Amino acid sequence: MSSLIRWIKRLEGRETPKTIVATAAVTISDSDARRGVVVSNKGAGAEVVVSLPAARPGMRVTAVVQAAQLLSLDPVDTEIVYGTTGVVQTEDVAIKGNAIGETITLTCLETGFWVVTAFNGVWDPDATP
Repeated sequence: MSSLIRWIKRLEGRETPKTIVATAAVTISDSDARRGVVVSNKGAGAEVVVSLPAARPGMRVTAVVQAAQLLSLDPVDTEIVYGTTGVVQTEDVAIKGNAIGETITLTCLETGFWVVTAFNGVWDPDATP
């Protein structure tokens, strides 16, 4: 299915983002990121590391902290997460949140780069539990 058709179906409400509840490390697939994926750490007893796929335009990953544990979004080596006010920019470093209710959405607009398009709370590569 082409990206345009997938995008149109999402607009029409026929294709919804995949939801992943992770209590241990998880790797996001290319196809899930292209479709849009929401990751939660509900029920986690320790840090959950979410490995992001290689960033390609149109990909979108949203993370929601539902357990008071670190939820880390780890880009592919050499890829950059462009931050915004309140979110530290990182290169080849995971960005982390740990307070219940924190959310972040990363979108790829250019190959190799994730951009923070929405967030709530504090997301930082040096967050601690």
